[in-house]
Amino acid sequence: MPRKSTRTKRKRVAPERARKTAKSNNNFSVFDLPNGIEEWVPDEERYYVGRIAPFVVEGVNPDGIEDGYDWYRRIFEIHRNVGGTGQDVICPRSYGKRCPVCDEKDDLAKDWETNKELVKELKPTKMMACYMILPKEKKEDEVVLFVWNYSKFGEQLDTEIKMADEECLSFYYDEDGYVVKFRIVEQSYMGRKYLAADKVDFADAKHLANLDESILELCVDPLQFMKLKSYEEIEALFMGVEDETSGAPTDKEKPAPSATTRKRPKKQEEEPEPEPEDDPEDDPEDDEACVACGGSGKNSKNRKCVACDGTGLKKQKQEPEDDPEDDPEQEPEDDDW
Repeated sequence: MPRKSTRTKRKRVAPERARKTAKSNNNFSVFDLPNGIEEWVPDEERYYVGRIAPFVVEGVNPDGIEDGYDWYRRIFEIHRNVGGTGQDVICPRSYGKRCPVCDEKDDLAKDWETNKELVKELKPTKMMACYMILPKEKKEDEVVLFVWNYSKFGEQLDTEIKMADEECLSFYYDEDGYVVKFRIVEQSYMGRKYLAADKVDFADAKHLANLDESILELCVDPLQFMKLKSYEEIEALFMGVEDETSGAPTDKEKPAPSATTRKRPKKQEEEPEPEPEDDPEDDPEDDEACVACGGSGKNSKNRKCVACDGTGLKKQKQEPEDDPEDDPEQEPEDDDW
């Protein structure tokens, strides 16, 4: 009979969720790691044994796991050589933000036959998966960040999860979990050799069945360690211009994409400015003209100007920013592209 636990209660995802996620789904560093944690990858052909530990999800997780729940991996995608600069960046959509490269890709994909080659070039070219793991060859209480191309290990792990017994689906739980045993072999593609897993199994964790609180404290969401760039920084790389907004707070300006929030934020230079104030030779009667429509009473689509209700006159204490004609159009969700 399992012993009663005195641990701090953690929020767990149902074991079956691991199987559902598995069905749906040259390393380089994109992390700034704190003292006490290092990156690790298999470096030779042999069997490896490790205990994948849970971390508490923060923010948006691509597997759909809610904030505050335990999970075992974070997947993210990479844009290579953005704007021909030689710089690789983590796609912001991997953590629920907007991405200027993907936004452009989605626009071009609307005319697929004309732009299909360019659309393919703009798609993220590498999917990575990272885990907090205790390898057997390390110290018993040493946690490392295992970051590798999804196709080299994550894909094989998902295959095993889909076929494993139900009790193995909680392999990453802090109590009564399982160790992961995987075989690394040399493979080749177009003459290039590399290491990858070809077999993954689950086994009783035994001495690592219950993870100490001291270990769990080290196992944080890898999102905390990622080298992330803002929308403006990536856009500057993509467009080949200097980033004038580097260092400015952008989290509130760039909301996460969702079914209800798909509007593009306005750029400051696109905001209308009342030109009559800058030109002293303007006719005095123009000072009372509606700035949005220039006094015509109609907008650019020949409809009634919302800012002045079609009068052509400036309203007191009323700004044109809320005009729905000036708001960006809602975009469809990113489907196949």
